[in-house]
Amino acid sequence: MPDSDLLEKVTSGGLVTEYGYETHRNLKTQVRNTWAPPPANETVLSQYDYRYDELGRRESVENSGTAFINGEKSVFHNIHAYNDRNELTGSERKAGTVAAPAAVVDAEGRLYEYDPIGNRINSAGGTDPQVTYARNAVNQYTALTGGVNASPAYDDDGNMTACDGATYTWNAENRLIAAETADKRITFLYDYMGRRVQKKVYSGTPGSWNASPDETRVFVYDGWNLIRETVSGTASGETYYVWGFDLSQSMQGAGGIGGLLCSVSGGEVRQYTYDANGNVGQLVNEDGVIVTRYEYDPFGNEIVAEGAGAQGNPFRFSTKYHDVETGLYYYGFRYYHTELGRWISRDPIEEKGGINLYLFVENNSINLIDINGLIPNLFEWLKDLIIDKEKQKIEKERADERRKLKEYAQEMLRNKEIKKSIRSLIKKSKISPGGDGFEHTAFCYKNIYDPEDICCVYAKAEMFSNKRETAYEIKEPGPCKCKQDSKNYQFYISMHTHENNESFPIPSGADLMPEALGGLSRPLMVIAMQGNVAIAMEGKHTMQIFKFYTDDKGRTYE
Repeated sequence: MPDSDLLEKVTSGGLVTEYGYETHRNLKTQVRNTWAPPPANETVLSQYDYRYDELGRRESVENSGTAFINGEKSVFHNIHAYNDRNELTGSERKAGTVAAPAAVVDAEGRLYEYDPIGNRINSAGGTDPQVTYARNAVNQYTALTGGVNASPAYDDDGNMTACDGATYTWNAENRLIAAETADKRITFLYDYMGRRVQKKVYSGTPGSWNASPDETRVFVYDGWNLIRETVSGTASGETYYVWGFDLSQSMQGAGGIGGLLCSVSGGEVRQYTYDANGNVGQLVNEDGVIVTRYEYDPFGNEIVAEGAGAQGNPFRFSTKYHDVETGLYYYGFRYYHTELGRWISRDPIEEKGGINLYLFVENNSINLIDINGLIPNLFEWLKDLIIDKEKQKIEKERADERRKLKEYAQEMLRNKEIKKSIRSLIKKSKISPGGDGFEHTAFCYKNIYDPEDICCVYAKAEMFSNKRETAYEIKEPGPCKCKQDSKNYQFYISMHTHENNESFPIPSGADLMPEALGGLSRPLMVIAMQGNVAIAMEGKHTMQIFKFYTDDKGRTYE
């Protein structure tokens, strides 16, 4: 159904994923992954239950199911804390349920502190020493001290070139083309869309790498979703990836996050389960047995990665490709560093993605996703994009209308009869402070057989209103100056003067928007001014004439 939320997803093998939602706000309250091949009873593989605060932020997640049966952690939960900028400041893990909490799991707690622009000041992970971050004026981390000691370096384009024993090489398009660690060198190639199509891994030591790669991986995509990975070298084979709807409930609207259904390699099928943020939780074989499972901290560092193929499976946090050699996640347009909790290069869309060009999902990875390294929140971005496009459309329409009105007005003002009618109308208008609330209106008609034959009927109209509507009642109709055969005349233009409450002077050529003049249906364009009288166009067939005065307090009225 249009605009509805996904309730259940079923695969032919027996994997079922069910979703629960909060009433009214449609926030996802539960993700339940079960194995239920008919007619067998279902087995709950993993279940994630979420609670939200008044601002719609996830304040807790409770994990249960066979994936988490591990000593005291058969059921456990995390409590999340935020600052006033919605940045995650803490995640405390406890055994037991949210309603009946047990012991705190100290090793898996996290604390974060940020400066006003989103750079980390301090962070603490479990029982490890606190890490302190030094930042420069362009929001780059220049030193990490405490639990980690590193001195990140950058090139002139803001790309990270070194950090914690690893070095990075970039091309002229700011794409990562090589990375080196203590024992591995990795090179990358990209296609015309910027998609990574090849990865080579070499062994050796810095400055003395083997001439031939240990392995070469070639990637084939459908859009931005990887559908085939071919490996040659010491190990060889092919892996195929099958995708369904991602978190956006479309094929690639969320960059594939949460949308990978299964992988097929060497005759083995692995099905993927997820939490509410599209992080891979478990890999399940064809018999419904969990063969691999993952748990993450809020920024994607792995707390648990165990089971057959845990390191060989590339899709993990946020359903993105993980390079085991560097620890980086490939998002498409950028690489993400989980330990730093940020990107290692500037945002290609610059400040459109936020004022801090290295920030990852506004430091709110519990609630937000980044689909491809450009957009911190897909749904907010789409909303802003639609609004921006609508604004541009409206502005273009207004600009076109103003241009046409100006041309049309200039044409009319060259007409002698129109000039004469305007002068007559201005002369008859008598607006003064505390005026009588009357409008002075001229209705002009054009002879359909003689365009130069234009006549105007002058009338005085009184404005009255009630709770529902405002209307004009014609008072003191003036004599019609048209010829007796009025059938030859069609309505041409109406011109009137009126007074509002407190207003402002209008310069020649200014645009008056509807809200400036008591809710008029169209923008006005001032086309001429003489003294304290202004002539403006409203639409194609209405000309308005304004007279200004200033009271003894210096306030300007129209």
